[in-house]
Amino acid sequence: MPESVKARIDSNPGFVVDGGLMSTGALGFGSGADVVASIGKKQRELAGGFTASRTDKYAGFDSEIGCNAAGRVLDKDGGEFNTVGKQGAHDYSATEAGRFILEEKRKFEAAKAAMSETRVRDADGTIDRVDDSVMEKLMPILFTIKERCRVEHIDLESVFQEAGGTHFGTIKRQNFQSTLVNTFQRYKFEEETLIAIVMAYGCGYQHPGNPVLNIPPLYEHVGWKDFIEDVGKAVDTTFGVATDMAQVRASWVTPIKLGMPADLVDGWDPSAAAPLIALADSPDEQLAIETNVNPETVLAKAGGMDRSGNAIVSTGTGAPNRRRSHPPPKGKKFRKTGRDEYGEILLDLINDTELHPQQQQLKIIQLLDQGANFYLECYEDDEGSTPLMEAAAAGNVEVVKMLVAKIFKSFNPTLATNNFINAKDALGTTALMIAGRSGFGEIVKILKQNGAK
Repeated sequence: MPESVKARIDSNPGFVVDGGLMSTGALGFGSGADVVASIGKKQRELAGGFTASRTDKYAGFDSEIGCNAAGRVLDKDGGEFNTVGKQGAHDYSATEAGRFILEEKRKFEAAKAAMSETRVRDADGTIDRVDDSVMEKLMPILFTIKERCRVEHIDLESVFQEAGGTHFGTIKRQNFQSTLVNTFQRYKFEEETLIAIVMAYGCGYQHPGNPVLNIPPLYEHVGWKDFIEDVGKAVDTTFGVATDMAQVRASWVTPIKLGMPADLVDGWDPSAAAPLIALADSPDEQLAIETNVNPETVLAKAGGMDRSGNAIVSTGTGAPNRRRSHPPPKGKKFRKTGRDEYGEILLDLINDTELHPQQQQLKIIQLLDQGANFYLECYEDDEGSTPLMEAAAAGNVEVVKMLVAKIFKSFNPTLATNNFINAKDALGTTALMIAGRSGFGEIVKILKQNGAK
């Protein structure tokens, strides 16, 4: 650099150095040889082709806006850029460097706004990761969680953030499940309920399923912000059942209790997993009881299951033993066990024309009593057909009366009517429609008296 230019820069750094005002009205630097020398050094570097780093651009010398390392602060303060220097406010839009800073601030604030609780969730924080349609399917469960949050004053957003939830709205599936279970210790989540939630709100890579071990294809991450957003917007579709569950000290979050289908995950049968409890014929024999057992859905009666946890009575053949209007059968991927097997046996008994009517009725009563905690009266097979539909198609008045009475005994009256008496199969057919088409007037009358539409 020529000496004449160097001398001019050192003698006139471009700032008011005696404590006066600059042309913009902001305060100038205080006088001092060290400040002037620092300014001159930086300007010489810039004039000589020095390329400033991003940090230098923010914290270094800028003759147009009047700040240098000694007189300007530009950092992240409380999550936002502090763009006001120690020397006072400046009109940044008037200079190229100032406009660069304003644009960076605008981008940062826009990104932060996109990551708020109400706008989440893909990689750039602009749209939801999970489709809103899953909310309708899981509405009873979501509202049940919302009610418990209200009763116990639980802040779900803080809970999942502390568990490792990212600001992009994702969390590892294992963290999500354990956090849900540990946070709601007065709720007991069945495996079906947990898997339904993580499948609905899963995102990212999906691990292949393993039918041999009865493991469904699970996602690596869960969209936790989508989940808490849907919980916040959930409304009561359980006719008060969810609120009642939230008031008691402890309860199992069971889909059937909330008026939902038992099989919430397509192509996966939770009862085909390793048995959670082993039952013996002898009351003196020690029983091997494992963890995560829902006693409300375990058939705790001697002789009810064999050593593998399977019902002793064999299953039927499926759709061939069903009503004529039964929907076409789906492909079966899993062996029927537990509640599913007992439900299939019940449908077989209702359609068994070789049994004497009195014997048939006694066997149905025995099966319903033995599987009381399975809620077999509202069982639905893979195609959505229920015992009430099969009994209506068979014209069996006594069985229809028995099933209707048991449904209203087990469930809230409004829930029983809306979700079970008026249940639809895969073809959209109800028990009332089946009885009407078959000309069974007495059954039609019974169903209408109990709210069938």
